[in-house]
Amino acid sequence: DAEESLALIERHAVDWALFVPTMMQRIWRLPEEVRTRYDVSSLVTVMSTGAPSPAWLKRAWIEWLGPEKIMEAYGGSERIAGTAISGTEWLLHPGSVGKPTGGRKIRILDEEGKECAPGVLGEVYMMPAEGAGSSYSYVGDDARPNFDGWESLGDMGYMDEDGYLYLGDRKSDMVVTGGANVFPAEVEAAIDAHGAVRSSAVVGLPDDDLGQRIHAIVDAPDGVTPDELVAH
Repeated sequence: DAEESLALIERHAVDWALFVPTMMQRIWRLPEEVRTRYDVSSLVTVMSTGAPSPAWLKRAWIEWLGPEKIMEAYGGSERIAGTAISGTEWLLHPGSVGKPTGGRKIRILDEEGKECAPGVLGEVYMMPAEGAGSSYSYVGDDARPNFDGWESLGDMGYMDEDGYLYLGDRKSDMVVTGGANVFPAEVEAAIDAHGAVRSSAVVGLPDDDLGQRIHAIVDAPDGVTPDELVAH
């Protein structure tokens, strides 16, 4: 409950909060007079993780609470590697999820295992600080997508010249329509930026002509038409 979350932050003077982007979006979508009714000045850190954070939403929270309070983390439960970024850094590298933390390493590789140049999209491969295979194991399953010990969680992305990581989407979620690669997360971010939308999910459906077509399931409690979304 978005409003109740703010009420509890005020009541208990919460100083550290962990949200997924959907929760942050639902809080932001509250009417401004409701959202600003509560005192959330106790917050020192608001961390987001679990899914890509749309750039417009990250910027909105930075402008609301201040860049020094907004953090984002990326990684997996396998703890192969991860990144973190502050709102202050994000303003210099909009859309990034940060640099590797804790001595862990990240590379962007193409399908042949060759390193991609900065700005070139590829698959995100990771190496724990203690070396290959040191962070987890799967019982009864030795199959891991890897090149020379570098492992992937199946995410696509690229690095900039300064070593900051930018995510595309899950490789398995990518939709190929009419020969073009489309990342659902990018379409969802565009849809979610519409003021009437609370959240959305984008998938590929079979299409005789295009192979797949983009299909969006939209959560808009007060209603929105497909024409309005297309115009947006």
